[in-house]
Order: sequence, then structure tokens, then C-alpha cells
Amino acid sequence: MGSLSLGLILALVLFLLHYTQRRIVNPLNLLVTASQRIQNRDFHIELPPSRSNELGVLSNSFAIMASELEELYSNLEQKIESETQKLTKANRSLNLLYDCSTLLSSTFLTRERFEKILDITLNMDGVDALSLSAHNPNQSDWEITAGEPTAAPWHTLPLMLDGESLGTLKWQGDEVIADGVLLSNLAAILARGVYYNHAQKQAMHLAVMEERATLARELHDSIAQSLSYLKIQTSLLKRHLKQLDAPDANEIAEEISDQLRIAYDQLRELLNAFRLSLTHADFGLALQEMLDALQSQTEAEIRMVSSLDTLSIDAQRQMHILQIIREACANAIKHAHANQITVSCIQHNHQASIAIVDDGVGFSLQEEKPDHYGLNIMQERSAMLGGELKIITAPSEGCQVRLTFDLN
Repeated sequence: MGSLSLGLILALVLFLLHYTQRRIVNPLNLLVTASQRIQNRDFHIELPPSRSNELGVLSNSFAIMASELEELYSNLEQKIESETQKLTKANRSLNLLYDCSTLLSSTFLTRERFEKILDITLNMDGVDALSLSAHNPNQSDWEITAGEPTAAPWHTLPLMLDGESLGTLKWQGDEVIADGVLLSNLAAILARGVYYNHAQKQAMHLAVMEERATLARELHDSIAQSLSYLKIQTSLLKRHLKQLDAPDANEIAEEISDQLRIAYDQLRELLNAFRLSLTHADFGLALQEMLDALQSQTEAEIRMVSSLDTLSIDAQRQMHILQIIREACANAIKHAHANQITVSCIQHNHQASIAIVDDGVGFSLQEEKPDHYGLNIMQERSAMLGGELKIITAPSEGCQVRLTFDLN
């Protein structure tokens, strides 16, 4: 009897151990393993079979929690990826705008600066080609393109500053992919760049004009007055020498008078050059203004052909070029008695070629002309431009003045 009771107790203990292992310990181990997998962001977990006891309720709750965590984590990853893409795009846009603003902060804006801005903008997604054009009543129109234009339609953005239209920015590409806000901001930056370029030219132009006017006043108040006084005194001296009947002295006085006349004429040419007053800071418009003034002084026909890039020519270089053209045209009018004068300003890549051609009487380059020094001054101005000046002429064959220099 005792042995049977002991056997029953032992069997009951073994049953309880087996039941506890299968119904409690194993499910708890599965829950622990599932929690560890969730910690490792693995939401595909194995849970114990659903039962109607406390562990079953816990298992069902754990499964629901794992499913919700998986959904939340998936949405969170998508949001993080979306926000990361937005931040990356915003960062690229800020870098692009910063690079463009930096290029426009140069002391003197040139065509190269605007070309670099368009090249940087081509790195935007959805942009295949760009065209920047500037329109201003006080300067020549100019246009810069970048990329490879196609037959696709152009999208146009106006360059507006304080209600004033300064030009347009046109682009080709995918309107869906391209960042319209960024392109609008770029148009605003370029509008300021175009305005600043014009303001730079105006300021430099005014400074050069004021400096030349000051020099002209100083020359007039000093040397011109002295030469006028000497001319008067020489006239009086010649009158007295005639009364004394001194041929040798008269000859010397005549020579002094001739040299004074030459010096005075040269000074007047200098004063006229210094007093060259141009209202336009733009080269093309200033050239037209100067030629119109010369045209009013002669019956010869003056023609102008110009395709020169005026965007990169500063005030000092502009003045040297205009003075060379003015001197060559004045010579053709006064000395060559030309009927037709043609002024052409052509650009080949980054090299400028300027030619002043007339059909006048021409002259021999071997003959010295002590009363005319304009050719030497043109050579000096050419050297200041870093260019080369050639004069091609012969008696009865007209004259060609050709100037070439780099725009860089």
C-alpha cells in the first residue's frame, strides 16, 4: 500500500513537472525570445499557441504589440527617409544659392561669372538647359546660354528688382522634377547680379569721367593759359623784329611761333579727348553716341558694326578703346578726307578685333609727321590694353587701323 502511494505521488510530480514545462516554461521562453528579437528590430516572431489562460492573454497582447510596433517602425523609417531626402535637397539648394551669391560678390562682374552660375545650376535635377538674357535701356542687351537646348518648350522666369524688369531666366527640363522655388530664388539672385553689374559700370564710368574732367580743367588752367600767353608775346616779338629788319631773328621767331601753334593744337586735341563726355557706361551705346557726335561734324558716312561682348569691359578699357576709335575716325575726317568710314568691333571667342577702315587719301608710314602725334598715342593705348595695333595704309589707298586684344 505504501509503495503504491509513493508511486502515485511520484507520477503526479512527474506530470506536474511535464505540465509546467509545456504549459508555462516553454511559452515564457518563447515570449522572452520574442522580446529579444523585437529589441533587434525583428518583428516577425514566434509566439506560443493561443490558450484561454493568462499566458494566452499575454501572448495575444504581445502579438498585437509586435504588429503595432512593426507598423509604427515601418512608418517611422519612411518618414525619416522622406525627411532625409528633403533635408538633402534643401542642403543642395542652399549650397547652390550660396555658390551663386559668392560668385556675384566679385569686385567686377564679368560674363565668366554669370556663365559659372548657369553651369552650377545645370547640376539641379530636372534642368537640361538655361538661358540668361538682360535688357536695360542704358546698356546693350546680352544673353548667355548653358547646357544643350532642345526642341522642348522653354519655361520663363522674369528678373525683377523693385518692380523693374531687368531680363529673363529661361530653362528647359522636367517641370515635375525641377525645383521651381529654387529656380525662382536663383532668378531673384541673378536680377540683383544684373543690376549690380550695371551699377558697377555706372560708378566706374562716372569716376573715370570725373578724373578726366579734372585733368582737362588743370591742363586748361595751367598749360593752355601759358601757351596762349606765349603766343601773344611771340606775336608782339615778331612785330618788333619786323621793325628792326632782322631776317635771322624773324626766321627764329617764325619757327617759335610755328612750334607754339603745334603745341597749342596738340593741347587742344588732348583737352578734347579728356573732355569726351559719354552719358552711357555701356560700351556699345557709348560707341554709338561718340560716332553720332563725329557724324555731325562731317559729310562722310560713318558706319558701325559691333558684336563685341560689352559685359566684361570695364570703364578704363572702354575709354582706351573709344579713344583709339575716335582718334582714327578724326584722322580720317580731318586728314584723309574720307567719304566713308567703317567701324567694326568683332569678337572671336575671348579675343576682340576692332577695325577702322576709310576710303581716304591714305599716307606713307615712312614719312615723319611732327605736327601729328595721335598715332603714337593710339599705340600707347593699345599697349595699355595688352593688345596689338596695326596701321595699313598707302597714298591713295585709304587707311586701316586694326586693334586686337584679349577680353580676359
